[in-house]
Amino acid sequence: MTFARTKIQPPRPRANYVERGPLHGRLGDALANRRVVLVCAPAGYGKTMLLAQEAARLPEGTALAWVSADEGDDVQRLTECMLAALEPFDPPWRTAPESLFARVGRAPDEDRAVAAEIINALDACDAPHGVIVFDDLHRVVCADFFRFLDLLIERMSPRWTIVLSSRTDPPLSLARLRAAEELTEFRQLHLQFAREDARRMATDTGLDASLADRLFDRTQGWPAGLRIAIGAARADGSAAASPAAIERALHAGDRPLFDFLLTEVLGDLTAELAEFLVRVSVLTELDAKRCALVSGNPNAAAMLNAIERLGLLVEVLDAPASTLRLHDLLRDALQQRLRWKARRI
Repeated sequence: MTFARTKIQPPRPRANYVERGPLHGRLGDALANRRVVLVCAPAGYGKTMLLAQEAARLPEGTALAWVSADEGDDVQRLTECMLAALEPFDPPWRTAPESLFARVGRAPDEDRAVAAEIINALDACDAPHGVIVFDDLHRVVCADFFRFLDLLIERMSPRWTIVLSSRTDPPLSLARLRAAEELTEFRQLHLQFAREDARRMATDTGLDASLADRLFDRTQGWPAGLRIAIGAARADGSAAASPAAIERALHAGDRPLFDFLLTEVLGDLTAELAEFLVRVSVLTELDAKRCALVSGNPNAAAMLNAIERLGLLVEVLDAPASTLRLHDLLRDALQQRLRWKARRI
């Protein structure tokens, strides 16, 4: 084994996890009945923990294989991880797993042969149902892996479900799966907290309900933002409901929130795209024409397409021209960065 065993272990469910019945019900049904489940949302939307919580509730006898992707993982490493994660369920391999993962990525015919052998072995497993989770797939840039995964998905036994968790849409045949009604998707709007869930999470820590509502409005249900804001409000000691205390607590978490956004959401962007976002953050709504004028970038349309594709914290508006709206916190963080730049000039 050439990797840490923790790479194929699901995270431990969080003790203070906030239950959201409808979301868990829909996810549990998808894990039991769909060929592919896609959980796709920006950083901080609780994708990994949601899957870890639901994985812990799978019916007794369900086979669960979990693979956490890392930067630099290629098709051989990820296949090795998958086969190692499946080993406790004793698939009846005709070929040693070491030989199987060593062969992938060499040639299309070889990949099809390896995929067929994996599919046949899994179909012969004693488990009544199996779930294979690939977490953090946005870290993977190996095109060979996604081609191989498409081969697995195409012929996988209906007794197995493949779960894909990512900040961006993985380059797979998702359109074909949608058309065949074999794909269930959970996206930003599904994963964000409802007001009553956010209020329960905040009041369980001792915060006032009115402050909880203001924190929900400030974060727009973004799970990581809520947790950071609630933690900062508690550290500030602002459990009381006085207007002054609420206003102070409302912004107590701005610095850690902005740090998270600038590192986790914007940290991997190209310099051009990051600069574009900073410049257009003065706009309430982003369309190509206005963004080109404000940023001076003639490729504004391509920049907006990249922002939407990369799974940043944006809302796609129903407008005649393609238009985005930035999450208020992301917009505030970008404008703070703009002010920092202005001070250095």
